Amino acid sequence: MWRAATEDSRKSSHEEMTKRQEKVCRVLKSQEGTLRCALQDAVVDDVTKLFPCVIFRGSMNTAC
Repeated sequence: MWRAATEDSRKSSHEEMTKRQEKVCRVLKSQEGTLRCALQDAVVDDVTKLFPCVIFRGSMNTAC
C-alpha cells in the first residue's frame, strides 16, 4: 500500500514537471523570433562598445 502510494506520488510529480517543461518550451518557441532579435541587439551593442571603429562591408563609411 505504502509503495503504491509512493509510486503514484512520484508519477504524479513527474507528470506535473513534464507538463511545466512542455509549457515553457511552447512559450519559448512561440517567442523565439523576439528572443533572437533581442539577443542579436544586445550582442551588437556589446561588440560596438568594445570596438567602436567598425568598417561596414560594402560601404566606405566607418563608425568613427
